[in-house]
Formats: sequence, structure tokens, C-alpha cells
Amino acid sequence: MKRIIALFSILIFSGCSISGDCVQSAGNVEVRQIAATPFQKIMVFPGISLVVKQDSDYQVSIRAGSNFIGDIEAKIENNMLILRDNSGCNWVRDYGNTVVYVTAPDLVEIYSNTDRAITSDGTLTFPILRLYAMDVFGGVGTGDFHLDVNNQQLVVESNNIAAFYITGQSGQLLLHFYDDLGRFEGANFLVNDIEVFQRSSNDMIVHPLESLSGDIYSTGNVISKTHPPTVNVNQHYTGHLIYDF
Repeated sequence: MKRIIALFSILIFSGCSISGDCVQSAGNVEVRQIAATPFQKIMVFPGISLVVKQDSDYQVSIRAGSNFIGDIEAKIENNMLILRDNSGCNWVRDYGNTVVYVTAPDLVEIYSNTDRAITSDGTLTFPILRLYAMDVFGGVGTGDFHLDVNNQQLVVESNNIAAFYITGQSGQLLLHFYDDLGRFEGANFLVNDIEVFQRSSNDMIVHPLESLSGDIYSTGNVISKTHPPTVNVNQHYTGHLIYDF
């Protein structure tokens, strides 16, 4: 209620108005199944939370209020599942109201342009998985990732404030933060070889088993939960490599 009152005040003083569609009740929660053909990539836009599960079939279901569920678009183009809220009203709705549940036997990329959470239902064993939280493609990409992973390689790229809470294990982690306050929480993500590019002002917490390499260009630190046999990290600014056993 406080959020809606504040938004009304801002719009009154700015001479704007809110569409009646945006302030109506979301209605009773519904779940709608979407016919899905094979895809290997997902892009999710603002206002939508995403839950990913690995299984043998492709399934997509939308959970939202009955008055808005028709505005949630799920389409597959060029091997990518695109999830979008077309109402333009997600900024005045309760947090986490719209959730899309996706099941797939294999995924290679998840692009976050959403401000909501992306989580896994169970452990994801996709051999190579790339996670992107970038201010591109008309979205914000600030929602946090909460994933349990057991695979060969995980790639993480971000240039904003998204945080990555990753557990499990992997053969290789490529962790690249290009800007802003992105954070990586990987104390319980055991990885043989880790390569970092750290230009965030926040920290990367990693758990390398064999090697840790890369560069630190900003104030954010790389905090290692172990001292692996091979370490080659260059510190170009005030951020440091810190060991925290």
C-alpha cells in the first residue's frame, strides 16, 4: 500500500496518470501451461521470476493473477525461450507475483533482464551453463540467481548489481564482472579451476580446488575459501585476493 501511495504522489506532481489496468487487483492466482518446443536458451524480462528444473521433457507454466496472466508472453524463437510481461504494469505490482516454471533436459544459457529472482528446483547438471545479468536487450538484469549446479563448466557474466548464490560443484568457473556492485557467493560451490575478471565494487567468494587465476581491476575483492596449488591473480587496483579458510 505504501508503495502504491508513493507512486500516486509522484505521478500527481509530475502531471502523469496511471492506467486503470495497472491498479486493478491481480485476481486469483492461476497456473497456465504453455506448449513448448525444444529450446536451449532462456531470456527473462522485468517483472517475472524464473524457476528452472532439469527433466526429460520441455515444460513451461506461468503462475500469475487471473487479471494479468494473459499479459505474460512465453515464446520460442531461434532456440530461445523468451519470457515477457507485456502489461507494462509490473512496477506497481507486489514483488514476486508472476513466476514462470521451466523444465528442460538441457540448457546452455540464461539471460536475466529481470529484477526478480532466478532459482533452480533441484540440481542442474547441464554440462555447460552460461549465466548473463547484463544491462542489454531492454531490461535491467538486477535479479539474483540462486542455483545448485553440478556440471563441467559454469560461465557467469554481469555488469550490474545482481548477486549469484551458487552451490554444488563444477570442473571450471569463468567468472567475469565488468562493472557495478555484482556479488558472487560461491563458498559452497567447489570448482577445480576458476578464472576471474573482477571489475565490480563488491566481492567474489570462490572455492577453487586446483587453480585460481585472473585479474582484479576495481575495489571488489576475490575471497578464496582455499589456497589451491596454482594461483595466478593480478591485482591492478585496490581490490585484493584474500584467503579466508
